Parts: sequence; structure tokens; C-alpha cells
Amino acid sequence: LEGGRALDDGEKLLLTLVTKGKPRQRRVAAVALARYVVRRAERASAQSVPALNALLAEQHKAGKIPLETVVAMGWIRQKAAIPMLAELLTTDDVTRATASAWALGQMQHLSAVKPLLKGLAKADPQVRCGIVDALGRLGHAALVSKSLMDEFLRKTSDFLCKPQAVVLRPDGRGDRIHDKLHLVGSGSRYRLRILRVMNKIGFLDDALPWLKRIAAGHSPYHK
Repeated sequence: LEGGRALDDGEKLLLTLVTKGKPRQRRVAAVALARYVVRRAERASAQSVPALNALLAEQHKAGKIPLETVVAMGWIRQKAAIPMLAELLTTDDVTRATASAWALGQMQHLSAVKPLLKGLAKADPQVRCGIVDALGRLGHAALVSKSLMDEFLRKTSDFLCKPQAVVLRPDGRGDRIHDKLHLVGSGSRYRLRILRVMNKIGFLDDALPWLKRIAAGHSPYHK
């Protein structure tokens, strides 16, 4: 019994797979269990989130956090996962790095802001698109607006953010368990994306001249 009630059979099976399954089973079960926790909310047992946290810690210690675990952490929004996800922002695996940015943006914790800002300086350009989106979800204008404006002015910020989506499959071939998790939405110029985020969270006065140029339609960032 959990909290005076019997564990749901589905949750019990997922917990078993997350804790004792083969590597492939654990990856798939992590995503499924995280979705279960989000959907069932208070009806989920007190064992599920700790089991996912333990899986993350184990994989981090082994030096390989799979994409599925990254996505699972974004769904359950665990503050303890933030330092481990932050390490992935500069990995060579762009999809996993972008997923980490997405997950950090879901956290709703102030402590996720600093690693995202740090990642802007070192991450792959397409990951930077995901980081900017994540900062937009977190808000905290006083902390991020100056960094976003500096990012806008960087010579390396003139590029196109490509749409990025992840389709998670049980074995890389079978039926989808989540169809197109969008990490970065529709394509747009990176600088325009930055300005949109600054507008969303409350932008600096320094950004106004650039906004006027875009509104006039005379800037390449308008495209």
C-alpha cells in the first residue's frame, strides 16, 4: 500500500522497469512514468518521483544521461536535476543539449536561470535558440534582460534557428511513445527570437531602436 491505498498496476510496473529493467526498458519507462506523474498528479504514489531522481543520479554518475531521462526531468520539474541537466548544455549531442535547455526552462525554479545564461556563451548556435526560449519561459527579466541584449549584439548571433523536435520511440524503430516534442518551435532569425523573448519578459530601453528597425521592415532580422 502507498498512503493507505494500493499502487496502480501500471505505476507498479513502470517503477519496476525504471529501477530493475534493462537499459532500453529503463529509458522508455522513465518517459512513461514521468508522464504518469504529471497526468495523475496527487494520485501518483510517493515512490515515482524519487525513483526518477535516483535514475538520473545513477546515469549522471555513469557519465551518460539519455535523452529520455532529460525529457522526463523536464516534465516532473525537479530542482535537484538542474545542475546535472546544466552540464549537458555544451555537449556535442545537439539534440540532447537542446532537450536539456527545454527541460531547464520547464523547471519554474530561479536556480535554472544562471546555468542557462552561462550556456549562452558556450553552446552550439542551435542550442542557444533553445536556451533563449527557455529563458522566456522562466521570466525573471531583471536577471536575464541585460544578458539577452548582449547576446543580441554578438557578431555570432546572426543565424537562423531551425525547428527542432524529438520523437521518442521505445527502441528507435517501434511505435512512438510521444509524437514530436517540440524543443524549438518554428524557424526564425535568432536575433528576432531574442527580441520576442525580451518583449515577453520585459525588455531594456536599449532594445527599442532595434524593435523600431524591425517594425519598419528595413532590417534583415524582420525576415
